[in-house]
Amino acid sequence: MDHHFCSDLGYTLHLMATFQDVDCAAVWSSTEQSQIRNDPMALYPRTTSESFGRIYDGTRTNTLPAGRQEDTKYQVTAKLDPNKKLGRLKPPLADGAMGLKKLGKNKPDREQQHFMNKSKTFKVVTDNPALKNAPILENKVEDRKRRSSESVSSGNKKKSVAVDPKTPLTAEEALPNIKAPVAEEERSQSPTPTSASERHKTGRRSAEKKPESNNSSTCIASDCPKDPNLDEDFMIQCDECDEWFHGMCAFITEKQSNAYVWWFCTECIAKGQKPQKKPRTNNHRHDYYEPRPSKKPTQCGTERFFEELSTKNLAPIVDVLIRKPGREIDLDYMHNNGFTKPILIDDRAGLDLIIPERPFTYDDVVKTIGENTQVLAIDVTTQEDGVPLTLKSYLRYMMQPPEEREVTLNIISLEFSKTELSKLVQPPRVVKELSWVDRFFENEDILPEASYDRPDVQKYCLMSAKDSYTDFHIDFGGTSVWYHIFKGKKTFFFIEPTPENLALYKSWMEDETHQSERFLGDETTCHRLDLVEGQTILMPSGWIHAVFTPEDSLVFGGNFLHDLAVPNQLAIMDMEDQLQTPDRYRFPHFYTVCWFALSEMVGQLEDCFEQAKEPPAWLTQNIVPLYVRLKAWIEADGDLEKQKLRKAEIPDTLAEGKEILKKMDNFVKRLAKIKSVADAGKCTV
Repeated sequence: MDHHFCSDLGYTLHLMATFQDVDCAAVWSSTEQSQIRNDPMALYPRTTSESFGRIYDGTRTNTLPAGRQEDTKYQVTAKLDPNKKLGRLKPPLADGAMGLKKLGKNKPDREQQHFMNKSKTFKVVTDNPALKNAPILENKVEDRKRRSSESVSSGNKKKSVAVDPKTPLTAEEALPNIKAPVAEEERSQSPTPTSASERHKTGRRSAEKKPESNNSSTCIASDCPKDPNLDEDFMIQCDECDEWFHGMCAFITEKQSNAYVWWFCTECIAKGQKPQKKPRTNNHRHDYYEPRPSKKPTQCGTERFFEELSTKNLAPIVDVLIRKPGREIDLDYMHNNGFTKPILIDDRAGLDLIIPERPFTYDDVVKTIGENTQVLAIDVTTQEDGVPLTLKSYLRYMMQPPEEREVTLNIISLEFSKTELSKLVQPPRVVKELSWVDRFFENEDILPEASYDRPDVQKYCLMSAKDSYTDFHIDFGGTSVWYHIFKGKKTFFFIEPTPENLALYKSWMEDETHQSERFLGDETTCHRLDLVEGQTILMPSGWIHAVFTPEDSLVFGGNFLHDLAVPNQLAIMDMEDQLQTPDRYRFPHFYTVCWFALSEMVGQLEDCFEQAKEPPAWLTQNIVPLYVRLKAWIEADGDLEKQKLRKAEIPDTLAEGKEILKKMDNFVKRLAKIKSVADAGKCTV
């Protein structure tokens, strides 16, 4: 018995298996035809010789299992559903080779009957003798994972063109979307699709085609928000009960769904169904099922990446690290010495950092924040940052031993300022004294109609599973960070924010195709810092860093803007504009907070002039760039519409900022005579 892969009319077609008095065939969608053309062997996962024989270039030789009768009839059911990715084959059968189902005299099972009822055989007209009389099955099986807009609008019933079985089809008519073959070298140079709809077909439907509430494809999850405006354009269907679920409600993402041969909902799993995943082809790519991965570079977050990470020879941290006890770190220290290097605090006594009394576990976090709180986690192995789940489900996940977890999930965006946990955690006193938000919004009465609100970025709870990894980044808006290891360990990889390194980082961020394959620390001086339970670190503005979690950890931390890093904060804000960073990754109401800061700094400067005192260097070096930026921002290059929108972001108590800017206009000439202003506006690192 032989399976042949033959080329005809510019395409690669998988021919039938040759049995005695039996027709065998496979089914493809136009998308899969193109994929098979590029990689015919991707049709089947690599299996043992016992189940599918030996593999040769272009030919797969199969041998009937021992004891198989020569006159037994078989039909190929390892066909490719147009709604499932290549390689998502039916699981091996107990009675024989993968993909072959026995069709004896017994009544066919449900799947066989469904397969035979939904398929018809047609003849192909071609001049190639090898293709003559080869049957093709027209697939009319309902699309299970991805529905076209046509099927949505027609009540989930897929339309098909009627074809007369007696009329022979030409090869072009049978497979109309086949294109000319692509050479191997051309395939390797083909650009990777950039849109989500191109990259991931399975399980996605158009966001513009939301199912109606009474539609059979409506999410049936018990805790579904049932919100027609839900920003969720991915749904997945259970392979047993056929019900549909939002990815968020089923706690699965589109990338994760591609790993499954069979996916079942929680109710069907409780009834005994077991989900089945495809066999991995590699341990160094985000797509563990990627074809021909051996010559492709290692991507961050994968198993091989962590192996390579442990062997890297990085620069010692002592060159850029300040180590102080907590009692020595106060506002005077910061004003006199600046805040341009990371500060490591082993003894938090005197730091006035408030944390929960031990024992305090992940379970306590969930109880104080709320078990039904929805969060977005990072799937470390794919570096996908939108994995939706509730704290209750994450707690169940963390209760598993690390070796039993199928994925590595990392929660780093859980802000808890408005929860009960906020009463148990307070940042270090020096942070609260520096933080613009803590200083300016503490007693601020914000009107309901105001276009801004208090930015809640001061308190984060980070829960990271073993082997979590966050790739290189700069904290939003150039904010500084306080970070306390409550449980576990963390490893930081620091890159100093010199102008050269910031330019390198920006180009790395723009390299979307190869970014995950480049460890930025290999391209410049990178420092490693290992943190353990009980240590606290204060990280200044603009530092480029990546974070690895060697064991399960629980961390409390937060972000803050302040007076000592205005040029850096504005520079990072500009970079975010240039990189078109999405709003959810940016400091909320950044310019509103800056107006509050300028107002206070102008008052401090005015006091110095009235008392005939020279303003401190930290004040003069930060007020000038802030004044210049806000003046240009409010003028908006003469754009009246922008001016109107931006004036709405200025706090009501500042009367559109006119009085502040008028005072600063008068102070600029006096400041020009002060030597410390000469360097104002320059990046302090």
